[in-house]
Amino acid sequence: MPRSVTLRDELRTEDLLLMIEWMSNEHVYRYLNEHQQITEQLKQVYDARLPILTPLFNRNGRFFMICTAQGETIGFLRMAYRAGDAVELVIAIGEEDRWGMGYGRASLSEALRIAFMELRRERVIAHIHHENSRSQHLFLSRGFVPCARGVHMSQYQMGFSDYLQARLAQRRA
Repeated sequence: MPRSVTLRDELRTEDLLLMIEWMSNEHVYRYLNEHQQITEQLKQVYDARLPILTPLFNRNGRFFMICTAQGETIGFLRMAYRAGDAVELVIAIGEEDRWGMGYGRASLSEALRIAFMELRRERVIAHIHHENSRSQHLFLSRGFVPCARGVHMSQYQMGFSDYLQARLAQRRA
């Protein structure tokens, strides 16, 4: 059954607590490109009790909390602006009991719509660890193609014209 998500762009204090919990879970953070100090940095932001969090997380891109149709926050999505009119995606479903249920696919679909239709980016990229077969399958199934291979990760990309072709094919099916 296809899942639906909303991407909430307003960050709340309780979101920081969820991210601290998720980033403390080795199963969640092991494939992310975040450095090891991210949990400590999130704790520092939480301790600072900043009145407004959204601008802090939207530096050099856009940041969203992934929510179910029922409003439960289950992950986060980051879009980082890159050179050449590209945006890099990071999608993390932090709630392990929601893995494999289609929330990543729904989040990616919404992210592509935002990146191409709202932000008017020409290319979306993702760096995926070689061992992360779930993410590889997800991005390949949505039309991404591998374009560079590193020691630990490969880069996948999708251009705007590929996105439009995939959308047309979905509508015909």
